[in-house]
Amino acid sequence: MLDLPKVPNMRWYEGYEPKPKVLLSTLDDTRSGVAFQEIESPRFGSFDAAASAFSLGWTLDPLHVRADGSRTFRTIDRRPRLLLPGDSSHGEWQGVARTLILCVFDDLIENTLNRSLACFARPQFGDSHFGKLQHYLELIRADAGAGSPAGTAVAQALAVGVLDVVFPDDHRSRQLQQAKDPARFARMADYIDANLRQDLRLEEIETQAGVSIRHMSRIFKVTAGLAPHKYIVRRRLDRAVEMIRHDGIDLSEIAAAVGFSSHAHMTTAFRQIMKRLPSQFRNSQ
Repeated sequence: MLDLPKVPNMRWYEGYEPKPKVLLSTLDDTRSGVAFQEIESPRFGSFDAAASAFSLGWTLDPLHVRADGSRTFRTIDRRPRLLLPGDSSHGEWQGVARTLILCVFDDLIENTLNRSLACFARPQFGDSHFGKLQHYLELIRADAGAGSPAGTAVAQALAVGVLDVVFPDDHRSRQLQQAKDPARFARMADYIDANLRQDLRLEEIETQAGVSIRHMSRIFKVTAGLAPHKYIVRRRLDRAVEMIRHDGIDLSEIAAAVGFSSHAHMTTAFRQIMKRLPSQFRNSQ
């Protein structure tokens, strides 16, 4: 059993006895404004907890809960559920179950939506929302499990996707479909090219254009046809190809120079996106 580090605005486990087992966690680095965990509950326990951040939870296995004064244990809905600051609950559970938890902190929310969380009414979900949220949680889990090889921008972009599902802004989306913004895109693209080696974060990129992260994401999709984090990976691969075609540069050095966490992670990206191995570009000169 692991003790969770203290993180501002996150109190998932205060009041939980016994504490859950942590299977996967990104809480040791919350610079992205996102925290993700996969946990496993003990067979029996009690809880008396309150949320203090935007949190999305998805329980993957059957779990029986008696909550908030109920005398009956019920199987909880195995679909993503939203907790907002101030939400609280108490009760007991029965059953070993894995749960995925995503927390998005205030700064990233405000940079994305241009407003604080308090300005929004509580959202209502339908079946179409649940499928999209499950998809984003699965992608975040896969990225965290791989060690976030392309940097924190991936987790940020996926969290922005979650926020777009929960707090849609269809009017602005229609406006952006009608007009590209090449000047702002060029400033952001130039910044990415100049800093590929770094662990790029979305708030650093959107600052170059003076827009929200949500607006920035739509500019990238309209202008480049890619979400920002996918554009970053593509530019890293393009730069890697240029370097590979110069004899004598070790592939591990190239991976580090273009911002991949390792040679293996760069090779995986080549397979998935380029459908070729890095060495094949060297041999194709």
